[in-house]
Amino acid sequence: MIPIKSCGFFGARFESLRFRIDDDGIAPGGVGEDKNFCFIADARYSPSRAMQFSAFAGTKFSGTLTLDDKSGNRQTDTFDCFARTRYCEEF
Repeated sequence: MIPIKSCGFFGARFESLRFRIDDDGIAPGGVGEDKNFCFIADARYSPSRAMQFSAFAGTKFSGTLTLDDKSGNRQTDTFDCFARTRYCEEF
């Protein structure tokens, strides 16, 4: 009988991403900032040496998205991106 092996981990991190806005749109040449907490989980299961199953899942919480023009003036309110995907629907 082959022993069953499994492993997994949980993790969390804080992300703060700043990015340049192109020359079109609400704030030409401005800067956007996306801040959020990420939680991730990974699990693996090996019923035999020839077979392995793995799963990876993650989500973001308490995120905010802000937009400043090229002079540094805030162009939008801070949008709450709680439990949404990478970009907020408001933009």
